[in-house]
Amino acid sequence: MFVLNPRIQNELITAYREPIKAAFGSESLEGMKSSDLVERIMHRVGEYRVTAYPVKVPTPPVGVLRAGITDALSRDIFFVAVCRTYFIPARLSPISGKPEYYIAGDWHTADFSTEKFVPRGKLMLHYAGKPVRDPKYFLNFTIGKMENGRVRTIDLGSNADVDMGVGASYETIFARPVELEEGNYILSTGNRRGDGAVMATLTSFKIEADRQTDLDMYIQPCEENTKVLGKVSLPLSYVSEITGKSENINIPGKGYTAIALVEADKEPTNHLLRDMSGMKDDFDRLGIPLYFVFRDPENRKKFNQADFRPFPSVIMWGTDQGGKLHQQLSRDLQLQNAENLPLVVLLNAEGDVVFISQGYRVGLGTQIMNVMNRK
Repeated sequence: MFVLNPRIQNELITAYREPIKAAFGSESLEGMKSSDLVERIMHRVGEYRVTAYPVKVPTPPVGVLRAGITDALSRDIFFVAVCRTYFIPARLSPISGKPEYYIAGDWHTADFSTEKFVPRGKLMLHYAGKPVRDPKYFLNFTIGKMENGRVRTIDLGSNADVDMGVGASYETIFARPVELEEGNYILSTGNRRGDGAVMATLTSFKIEADRQTDLDMYIQPCEENTKVLGKVSLPLSYVSEITGKSENINIPGKGYTAIALVEADKEPTNHLLRDMSGMKDDFDRLGIPLYFVFRDPENRKKFNQADFRPFPSVIMWGTDQGGKLHQQLSRDLQLQNAENLPLVVLLNAEGDVVFISQGYRVGLGTQIMNVMNRK
């Protein structure tokens, strides 16, 4: 991950390894000890002129090579790229944001500034477990450090559970106190309602050197009234992937289930699928069938489950033979721009629809879960 990963922060991905080797010279660096190699890299990278860049858009490593001038963040990204080019694990620290390299079993900071060492303390968040069972970082809560009038979000596990968006869970991150640099911080929490509104809370706190700060985390409940948005004629049918035959969608006698018309190999659908895989345990615990139906058999062939993490076992996969399911939902619900997929509806055994989503939607997996949890 810290050698082969082509992206370091959120810069544009470019093929930087060969240009870096051409600029730095592979032969002169071959056979050097890792510590000497890092020292040489730091010296070379430190020669690039650094200037203020208020736009805060990082320049990719190849751009730094060509321009010979950069801002501090792009310089740090460039350093990591050079280290990875020469097979030295490197990253931007998830806590401080500074460039780090891995040698002799430990991470070391490559500090190009004249700043002194920043003392550290510890943070322990305490959470009562309601209304979100196990909050996810970047989805339900984040922690940011105040720096020069701005808030810099601390990365406490963006790649732990899923590929995009959602990070590690509260129980994973705060199984023990987390070490942070001393300073002023803000804890942001949020819980997204079915209509897209976010119930948010901001809490400021301070980390002091060599001391532990204990803080209670509060997430506001989403109190929603179930409103019927439309009604569909039942039964609804799809072609089951298990049997290969047309079957009626089984809707539980109580509560709601989800029907998702999806389009393989398209980012809005992929985003939803990643949401679902990241919430596998939550949906499996709920135990209600979910129906994910590809728009046609040809589109289904483009889908490869191996490209994703494991999905909830309650998902029933299938296809929409002849577009009949899509047409029925579009007609009954009078949808505008019905081709905008994924189309997600949540309905009960009476055909009452209480949730409709079309296209890209942030936190869609969580919103589906919130509706299905309604009593």
